[in-house]
Amino acid sequence: APPPETIVDWSDPNVTTRQRGLAFTVPGISGQEECGKTFARTASIDRRTEFTESRRTMGLNLEVITLLQTPRGPFVSIYIEGDDPVEANRRHAASQQAFDRWFKDECRKVFPPEIDFDAPLPAIPEQFFDSTELMARD
Repeated sequence: APPPETIVDWSDPNVTTRQRGLAFTVPGISGQEECGKTFARTASIDRRTEFTESRRTMGLNLEVITLLQTPRGPFVSIYIEGDDPVEANRRHAASQQAFDRWFKDECRKVFPPEIDFDAPLPAIPEQFFDSTELMARD
């Protein structure tokens, strides 16, 4: 399989410190990878101002999206970072702002229909690693 491909690498230039992060992986739809990459470029580069405003409204300062090709089809890993990434995910799901609505509608084209982008992640993830605690011991 090809190596993982980062398709979105956004950070808020106004934020210079690391914050809490949340990572999750979702399946993509086989054959929709190029559509997904085009969407990712449009959202994070062509519409960067709107993307940044959206993420700031949610309280995020970093978003990285990586496409992984596996024997079971494409998977997309998403990492978000901010004051409270779980709350940011909830805000994004509830948002009806024009850019967020467009973003979620475009996601429906590249992810299986079982994924509801108007609902937050189905379970609150459990924290299992805190790098600031690790750095404090050094």
